[in-house]
Amino acid sequence: MCVTSIRRPQSNLESSRSSFISRPRSSLFSGPNSERQHAALQRVLQTGEPAYSEHPADFSPQIWLDTWLVPMKDSDGTVTHVLGVSRDVSQRKKAELALKLRIELDELVATISRSFIQRSGNEIDQGILQALRQIGESVGVQRRRGTSVVAPIVNAMSVVYQWDVDEGTATICDEVIAVKDFAYAREQMQRLRRVDVPKVDDLPPEAKAERSFLQSRGTRSCFVVPLIAGGTEIGYMGFESRRGQIRWVDDYEPLIHVLGEVLASAVARKQAEESMAAMAAESAQSAETGIDWRAWLGASLTTSTTS
Repeated sequence: MCVTSIRRPQSNLESSRSSFISRPRSSLFSGPNSERQHAALQRVLQTGEPAYSEHPADFSPQIWLDTWLVPMKDSDGTVTHVLGVSRDVSQRKKAELALKLRIELDELVATISRSFIQRSGNEIDQGILQALRQIGESVGVQRRRGTSVVAPIVNAMSVVYQWDVDEGTATICDEVIAVKDFAYAREQMQRLRRVDVPKVDDLPPEAKAERSFLQSRGTRSCFVVPLIAGGTEIGYMGFESRRGQIRWVDDYEPLIHVLGEVLASAVARKQAEESMAAMAAESAQSAETGIDWRAWLGASLTTSTTS
């Protein structure tokens, strides 16, 4: 089946009408889109009924089209031609997908929040790993992303929890990243409460250290937000893409911050329960030794005062 006429090529294509006319349909489209169109055309030819579809087109940049395929019949009712009419509906589709994503992320926030309420302190680690996997998958696993939670240490960051889409695993780890030279990232975090890198190659000259580090990891885009509990910054949650540029701020920032608050509360709760358990263990150990710590402390204070 060939293209016999075209009213106007898409505005973002650098092709003239002559480049389309008389070309087989299969030479203009490829892969799943070509197979989908072929099946739709066969259905129209066999049934004599029109067909409608919405689909992405193999153009650069990618656009969304809605397409009507209408049968043209002769006097005997036999289909002799198929009239195809396509419109660029990218803006509408973008809005629909953005709304769908927002609803999905809202539901994800509620699901993760409920899961931590139901978990005991020794189950929080597993809950955080599960949350990182759910967050990473919800923002598009096909783009090859990883999510991680890191804790600040002197001149470095310690990666505590990590989900890697390439490996398909969520793990508790002890990777340490030296960050003493990351002045650009520190300034961004202090000023904006985020580090937003839609495209690593576009980082400014003053971010030379950050660019070198991210490129060494194969990272092409990343986004980091602080984890704040009780007004204290206890760590960070980061996202990495190894496939291409991502508009983190436009698409994900508000709900990423909300998810960060949920994870921060979980981490703070775990730390508090661990501290209480440690204090209880010390108290029990003191009782076993038979030492009267109150009497010892009082004697020490008296000696210190009289001397």
